[in-house]
Amino acid sequence: MELEESIETLLSQSEQVAEENDRLKKVLCSVMQENQELRGRVRRSKNDRMYSFIHDTKDQLRGGVVRPPAVRWQPYCSLKGLKYRNVQIIDHNMLLGEIIYQLDRRILSHIFQGQRRFYGFNLLNIQDKIIEVSTHPLTGRVDEGYRFYLVQRYKDLMEVLEKLGYKATLHPTLSEFIVNTFGILLKRPDNGSSRVDDYNDPELLRQWITSAAPPQLEKEVQIFLNCLCHMAKKDKKPLILW
Repeated sequence: MELEESIETLLSQSEQVAEENDRLKKVLCSVMQENQELRGRVRRSKNDRMYSFIHDTKDQLRGGVVRPPAVRWQPYCSLKGLKYRNVQIIDHNMLLGEIIYQLDRRILSHIFQGQRRFYGFNLLNIQDKIIEVSTHPLTGRVDEGYRFYLVQRYKDLMEVLEKLGYKATLHPTLSEFIVNTFGILLKRPDNGSSRVDDYNDPELLRQWITSAAPPQLEKEVQIFLNCLCHMAKKDKKPLILW
C-alpha cells in the first residue's frame, strides 16, 4: 500500500507541470531571444573590429610603418571580482551549465547509489528509471522492496531540496535547457590552478552568478547552486567533481 501511495504521489507531481509550464516557457523564450540578440551584437562587433583592423593596417602599410598590435587587456567579471587578464577568457556560459550539470549528477547518484553509469538517465525520466532498474530485464520480476527504497530516496531528497527552492515540476526541465544551451566545462583545470579553488567556493560562485547569469535565470541558478552546496556538504566532496 505504501508503495502504491508513493508511486501515486510521484505521478501526481507531473500534473503540476502545467502550472509551471507557462512561466517556464516565458523564461526560456525570453532567454533565447536575448541570446540571439547578443549573438547578433557580438557578430556585428566582431565585423566592425575586423573592418577597423584591416582599415588601420592598410593605412600603416601606405605610410611604410607597421607597428605590432598592442596586447589588449580588458576587465571581465571573474570569480574574484574584477581582474585584468589577456583576451583569453574562460567561458562563463559553460561554467553556468556545469553548475547545473553537477547538481543533476549529484541527484541521480544519490537516488541510484548502486548505479555506476548514468547513460540514458536524467531528471526527467527518474520515475521511469526507478521502474526499469527495479525490474529484472529477463524475467520481468519486480523487486518491490528495491523499488520502494528508490522511491523513498527520491521523495526524501525532493523534500529537502524543496526547502531550498527546488521544484521537481520545474527545475529538471529548466536544467536540461540550460545545459543544452550553454554547455559544460570541456577541460579540467590544471592541478594547483586557482580556478579549482574558485569553482569550489560557494560565495564566489554566488557573486559570479549575480553578475554574469541572464537576469531571467539568476534566481533559478542560485537555487541550483544552493542545492548543489547542500549535497556537496552532505557527501563531503567538492562542488565540482571531475
